[in-house]
Amino acid sequence: GASDRSYDHPVQRIARTQGNRTAVKRQAEEWTVLKIGIMGGTFDPIHIGHLVAAETVREALDLDEVWFMPSHIPPHKAEAGFSSDERLRMVELAIGEQPAFRTLDIELRRGGVSYSADTMETLTGQYPDDDFHFIS
Repeated sequence: GASDRSYDHPVQRIARTQGNRTAVKRQAEEWTVLKIGIMGGTFDPIHIGHLVAAETVREALDLDEVWFMPSHIPPHKAEAGFSSDERLRMVELAIGEQPAFRTLDIELRRGGVSYSADTMETLTGQYPDDDFHFIS
C-alpha cells in the first residue's frame, strides 16, 4: 500500500526504484546520490497546486523523487481541520501512481509541532548520502 512508502535501508532503495527511469544502483560499494524534493505542509486538503508545484520543481531541478510529508501540527497555523490519518490518506490518493512521488509520515509519527529542522535532522540521519531540496 501507499503508506509503506517510507524507507530506511539502502537495499529497499533498489526495490523501490525498479522500473523507474531513475534507477539507483550500487557501484563499488557506494550508493548513487538521490536528489530529493521535500514537499511539506498540512495538506488540509492537498490540491492540484501542490502537485503542479512538485512536478514543476522536480523537472526543473532534475530531482529523482519528491517526498510529500504532511505536518502534524504546523508552527504557523491553527490545527488542521482534517485528522492526520485523513490528510495522509488524501496525499496518498492524490499522488497516485506517479512513480517519482512518495508519501512519508515521519512528522505525523513524531507528533507535536512539526519543525523543518527536526525533519531534516531525521532525514539526513536516515539518508546521509542523499541531496535534499525544499519545495515551497
